[in-house]
Parts: sequence; structure tokens; C-alpha cells
Amino acid sequence: MDRARESAREGLRWARQAQDAYFIAVALQHIGLLLALRGEVNDAVRLIGYVDLQYKELGNEREATEKWGDEKLMAALYEQLSEAEIGKLAAEGAAWSEDQAAEVALKV
Repeated sequence: MDRARESAREGLRWARQAQDAYFIAVALQHIGLLLALRGEVNDAVRLIGYVDLQYKELGNEREATEKWGDEKLMAALYEQLSEAEIGKLAAEGAAWSEDQAAEVALKV
């Protein structure tokens, strides 16, 4: 987990430096999965709310690895939260700026 966390954080830093919204979303999703696996589901849901909005605004779809990660993430979230809780937290995350999302993600 430590190596995965560092790799995801490094990926986020590089994506932000390149100012590439797609790769920022991908990195944030991976960090969201790590958060969910650690039981930090509230921030995981908020991050995925931000990520989902970015995919929609960019007109992109998740590729195979991101689809797999999203399925694992959502399964972990539904084990601990209701659909209503997930919806509320995801809406909060969708309202975040990139800086807010990155700040939470880099604390992982």
C-alpha cells in the first residue's frame, strides 16, 4: 500500500505540473481507491465525485484500468455507506476545485 500511495501521489504531482485534467482525474481516482481500502470512505467518495464530474466535463470515459479501479472503489464504498450518503458526499466533491481535491489526495 505504501508503494501504491507514493506512486499515485507522484502521478498526481506530475499530472498537475503538466496541467493535464485527464491524468489528474486518473490519479485522483487511484488515490480515492487507496482511501477506500484504508477505510477513509468520506474523502474517497468526495474525490470520486470530483473525478466523475471531470470525466463528464472532459467528455472522456474510463479506460480498462480505471473501470476496474472504479468498480473496486464503489464496492468498498457500498460496504460502508448507504447510497444516499454516497450521493451527498459525491455532490460535495463535485463542487470542489482541483486544488481542494489535490489537497485531500496529497494527504494520503
